[in-house]
Amino acid sequence: MLPVVLDGLYYFVADDDIHGDELWVSDGTASGTQMVGDLYPGGFGSDIVEIIPFKGDIYANAWIDGNEFELVKIDVSEGAAEIVKDIYPGDSGYPQFLYVFGDLLLFLAEDGGHGYELWKSDGTTSGTKLIKDIYPGTSQGAQFFLGRMAVDDIFYFSADDGVNGIELWKTDGTEVGTKMVSDLYPGSNGSEPYRFGEFKDRLYFSADDGSGYKPWYTFISKKIHPQAYFWNPVALLRNQKITMMGKKKFRTTNDS
Repeated sequence: MLPVVLDGLYYFVADDDIHGDELWVSDGTASGTQMVGDLYPGGFGSDIVEIIPFKGDIYANAWIDGNEFELVKIDVSEGAAEIVKDIYPGDSGYPQFLYVFGDLLLFLAEDGGHGYELWKSDGTTSGTKLIKDIYPGTSQGAQFFLGRMAVDDIFYFSADDGVNGIELWKTDGTEVGTKMVSDLYPGSNGSEPYRFGEFKDRLYFSADDGSGYKPWYTFISKKIHPQAYFWNPVALLRNQKITMMGKKKFRTTNDS
């Protein structure tokens, strides 16, 4: 798990052999390093898997009441935590792959009626909800473990709708705005896109259209009809003169 920084302080998860895995904070000094709070009292620990700064607080997926593993909001000033929403009443929603997307927190979770799907939260109980049941029923639709990346106001990810296999999808945070970008591998096999990267007006990724994994890209601009295209860097180098024009930044994700 990666540590995070909030308001100049360093937050991380540690076990002091007394409280179990809990959230800690440090200002870089021994005296300023301490446990934020015993979120799951006793020696079991809250078993936090992910932490992420969001709207001035730390959000995490953790056990805090001994019964359910859910999305929690941690008030670092008070050392207290509360479940944002009981996503799967009587069981655990197991939220994972937390990602800040504008004023929303995106993640995967299950509620008992659907499989692992795309959820969003604005930090409130009423504002925490399923965005879309991509794979109808109890099967998993969104596949964040393959890749996910936000570019401007669009969030790209891999998903399986039960018909086309795992393909490239996008969302603007609404149900109607959540849709497949392109069916690169026609049929139910799916191209399983992963290793997302953004450069200028394109989102690059690797995918298998049935002939092996190759580099692909899709235009990010809303003015261009959404579609994915094969990108052949070898042909590009053979047929075009390449001139270095200063340093260019290529942003990628580290999910794969």
